[in-house]
Amino acid sequence: MIRVKIVLKYGDEWTAESLYLTCLKEVVSEPRSGVRARVDGNRLLVLFKSTSPSKMAERIRHILGLLNMAEQAALLLESNHRL
Repeated sequence: MIRVKIVLKYGDEWTAESLYLTCLKEVVSEPRSGVRARVDGNRLLVLFKSTSPSKMAERIRHILGLLNMAEQAALLLESNHRL
């Protein structure tokens, strides 16, 4: 069994909570996904569990891709709001 824990720190609690709700809530709700996540203040804790290294890498890449896409969209909206 392979286990990986990723801790992502954000500037405020709102960002971590909103990323969890937009990207991870649906994935985490599926028990067989092998992914668990929770918000702890301004930190987003993501836990992965798998028996296969390739499946683990695929899950990590998928989740980090979702989070990156949401972060980029938030930055784009924020920069357009300032204009």
